[in-house]
Amino acid sequence: MVKKSVSGEPAEAGSAQTVGQSGLAPYISSDPERLSKMLEFLTETPSPKELLRYLVHVPVFSPGPKAGALGMISGEAELVELASYGLTKKHGFVERRSVWQQIPPFVDFHDVLPVRRSVETMREAVTKAGIHLEPEEWVQSVLIQPVHGYRGAPIGAVVQLFDIEATEPLHPVITPKDFHSALVLAFKSEPFISGLADADKRLNSDLPLLTDRELTCLRLAARGYSNKEIAGQLRLSASTVKTSLSKVFDKLGTSKRTAAVEKARTLGIL
Repeated sequence: MVKKSVSGEPAEAGSAQTVGQSGLAPYISSDPERLSKMLEFLTETPSPKELLRYLVHVPVFSPGPKAGALGMISGEAELVELASYGLTKKHGFVERRSVWQQIPPFVDFHDVLPVRRSVETMREAVTKAGIHLEPEEWVQSVLIQPVHGYRGAPIGAVVQLFDIEATEPLHPVITPKDFHSALVLAFKSEPFISGLADADKRLNSDLPLLTDRELTCLRLAARGYSNKEIAGQLRLSASTVKTSLSKVFDKLGTSKRTAAVEKARTLGIL
């Protein structure tokens, strides 16, 4: 029996195809260096805009298919497992709306209401998945769950919200057909199309790859904000801001914020 891709065309096992004019985004190759950069970028840049850029769902056919992943980084018999993900940037939300309200309607949940879970529960899930994030009290977190298609091959991941009062997680039922239709819609969306080029440029640039949080902290530091003021502005802890700026210093090869700001301006980052 012939395996098919989300576009409906035959797909060879272990291959990384490029979808043409179907409206779907091209497959992402499994280049180790690019893969490493993308994983770092994903785990440290959990804003809705960046999340949408990397919700590139593609089928992966390999001798031993594994669970679905955020980012859907696929290639020859390779799939990165990234089971859960927390959105930790308040300024990434609009009036505290969930990320689900800011991206195209991937799936129609009908009368199923989204729920939220406690930060402690999400922290445990994120830690178990090997993702190092610092969920804040106000965070609406998401759990990325795999959706399996033909013969168990993963075809993507579904965003699921949790309720702080809920005792049991919500398990919406989604069919591969519905999910495929949702993917086509997502890939044709303007935010996704416009975001891909910029994200790809950032990933392949020779410039230091700063995450959204790092860049925002650096911009505020350049305006003279102290760590405490930056923390208040972004609703983060002071330790989180300090850690973010330390990463900026390391990436820019500096040890002080004044030098980091100057170098960032020289490189055109600011």
